[in-house]
Amino acid sequence: MKKTLSYMMGLLLILSISNFLPAEEKLELKIPHKFQAGKPAKASEVNDNFNALREAIQQLQQENCDLRETLNEQKTQLELLPKTILGLDDQWHPLLYTTNKFQVQDNVVIDHATGLMWQQAGSSEELSMKDALSYIVSLNDENFGGHNDWRLPHIQELMTLLTSKKHSNDMYIDPRFDETQRWCLSTSLYLYDIAWSINIEAGNVYRDKVYRNDYVRAVRSMQ
Repeated sequence: MKKTLSYMMGLLLILSISNFLPAEEKLELKIPHKFQAGKPAKASEVNDNFNALREAIQQLQQENCDLRETLNEQKTQLELLPKTILGLDDQWHPLLYTTNKFQVQDNVVIDHATGLMWQQAGSSEELSMKDALSYIVSLNDENFGGHNDWRLPHIQELMTLLTSKKHSNDMYIDPRFDETQRWCLSTSLYLYDIAWSINIEAGNVYRDKVYRNDYVRAVRSMQ
């Protein structure tokens, strides 16, 4: 009786799970014997059906393992995709570095190699994405550095500030820049709630939730 009950429960489980599989991947469950109400079932027939059920469960377990391996492979490929797009190594450092041509003018730094003008310092404290955008508005309202077209940089623009080696300021950024802003937020999103940033202490790129705080170093295009 217990074996028959286990068989019936297993059968229901297989059928219910199989309904969630795509049509081309439906689990084919072949039951050797069918029973009729009021007619005693032979032990051998119950055993045959139980063995068929066990084989079906084993098949389903193998398919789940294969699916898990496929998902892990896809996850790995997706993890590598942003590194490939941004040109980063396994430690999220740039594969190529910009040969900057910096010139300091008052409180801004001009990079003649990229045509970008940067704040020499930046925000004095870490800001959320919302507060960072307000910070940019305030820079433009006060005509910071004689300009009112400041913006948050893209991650590719921030990456041009990273250097391959640490400088005298113990940072992976030219010492002409203020070292307070140890990590800087970009306007580039990895996901809807995750933004790209750079870590000047480590010299690499990372991702963080937009509601978490980072420093801001504003930029403007000179062309």
